[in-house]
Amino acid sequence: MKNLMTLVLIISVTSCLPKFRTTGLHFKSSTKGVRPVVIDPDTTPGPSEPTEPTEPLPELKTFQEIMDNQCIACHSKTLADPIRMDRWLSGPGTEASKIVRSVHEGRMPKDKPALPVAQVDIIREHVTNYQIKVKIFAEQCMACHSKTFNDPERLARWIVPGKPDESKLYLAVVSGRMPKDKPALSADQITALRIYIENLR
Repeated sequence: MKNLMTLVLIISVTSCLPKFRTTGLHFKSSTKGVRPVVIDPDTTPGPSEPTEPTEPLPELKTFQEIMDNQCIACHSKTLADPIRMDRWLSGPGTEASKIVRSVHEGRMPKDKPALPVAQVDIIREHVTNYQIKVKIFAEQCMACHSKTFNDPERLARWIVPGKPDESKLYLAVVSGRMPKDKPALSADQITALRIYIENLR
């Protein structure tokens, strides 16, 4: 029931997409005071060993903060484009999304330390909200069933946590009866919905 309570929130698509903010990098160079230096390979010290940062890294608590601090340098165009972001966030379930796979496997962020588990979990939660609460519930269901989605008791009749095959909502989607007067959900969306219900407790 606790998890079902979270479904009553109406989430707009724009609230689940990062807000693009530009950051400027300014470089200055000067030749003032430069003079030739003779380098003796026998006496010149090698590169210094990397040192630990003197200040702790910032604690990132939201999806937006993670994108701004870890991703925007390389993926500013993607973060500013809802269509590109949809490709990164979509998939048959949270773990199948491109962004979750990339950070979970350590491929992203590139040339940086892997994200800590807590930040990966924040990304997972955001992807789940996008796939289920935005792309399915908000876009496909709320127009006709807003009362149900805003009433935990009604919603409990449609979703049985952990049991998609006993959930009226899932069965209505699989049979094609829902969403009414709209195209049927894609196979990926149906799979994502099934996984979501299986993981509800």
